[in-house]
Amino acid sequence: MTETTPKRVLIFEPNAYHYEIIPGFAYYFLLLGYQVDCLLHQNYERLGDVFCRCPELRERIQIYTFDGEHAADRIAELKGENGYTLLFFSTIEMKNKVCREAVERAKPLFENEQGMIGCSHKLHLPEQKYRERLRYFKNRMLTLSSTKTPDGEIVEVNPNFFCAATPERELHDQVSVISVGVSQNRNELLRAADQLYKKTGETPRLVLIRKQEKLLDELFHLAKFAVIKLFPLPMLDSSLHRPLGRIDQNVKNITEITGRVSFADMFARIEAADFIVLNFYQGVKKSFTTCQTSGSKQLSLGFLIPCIIEKKAAEYYGFSEKNAVIYEDGQLAQALERASSMSREQYAGMVRELEKLQREIRERSVQNLSKLLENT
Repeated sequence: MTETTPKRVLIFEPNAYHYEIIPGFAYYFLLLGYQVDCLLHQNYERLGDVFCRCPELRERIQIYTFDGEHAADRIAELKGENGYTLLFFSTIEMKNKVCREAVERAKPLFENEQGMIGCSHKLHLPEQKYRERLRYFKNRMLTLSSTKTPDGEIVEVNPNFFCAATPERELHDQVSVISVGVSQNRNELLRAADQLYKKTGETPRLVLIRKQEKLLDELFHLAKFAVIKLFPLPMLDSSLHRPLGRIDQNVKNITEITGRVSFADMFARIEAADFIVLNFYQGVKKSFTTCQTSGSKQLSLGFLIPCIIEKKAAEYYGFSEKNAVIYEDGQLAQALERASSMSREQYAGMVRELEKLQREIRERSVQNLSKLLENT
């Protein structure tokens, strides 16, 4: 790339989800002097505008769409029209046909891969899928949390920008804890809240942003749990289907399961909460503490909402006792108690430390991305 060539990137998301990372990646590329366009699935607005808290950022980028099948053709077309110097895959997932075809089609268009970099959300270590990614992206791959591999470290570029201005945060009289996504163990959280209520007569208000399960779903879980218990197999996770058991009505009364919500609604609920909990199902815990990053990490950093997080995940994501409530495996109830009994001064101090971490991660992310781009 010559000094006179305008730096222009096309951010391509091959999935019909993961849109919450787009503002953060666009923000970093703009800081590095790139003109930014995005290519997203045509249904990207089904959950509303992910740029709703940063409209001035949205004004600086152009969003194009593809119909779900012809992304590779769309990339070639846009490359011809706009002369991109870089193609950024915001998700590398080679088993995804759309992603795989886009990589193959874009390879000759972007200097035989040199003009392509991407984010690997799960490295599948040390599986063949990881090797397949290396075949295309080599040393031009990043992750959402710094990850060690047999070939060295994959650097962190964490897109945690959602708001032009981070709101002031103050601990509420009724402490509330929010959980986002189906990787979080709903039943463990409810049981922990029930355990705390039985001990102290109090428990935080719980907000679970996830699918609302109906009777048919519950019956499915019971059937699957019975099968797993009768025919135990290591690849099956019984914690995903274990019956909830009896929960005190007072805990149920202050628990809300929202169902699918818009980005605007989710962001508002996160701002209204005091803590965000990361407690993974047993079957995905290893991945989410070694080679895969929960979107809740980005939400915690972006909205400065402290985590309640198990120790192994905290170490992988970069959180500490200063900026998060960290607990040992199986001790979620004790963590809820510590969060609930925190003073306003302690909470304010934790938020200040989290803000320091946010700045550090953003600065490091820009530095890592800039170094990565030197190879293109």
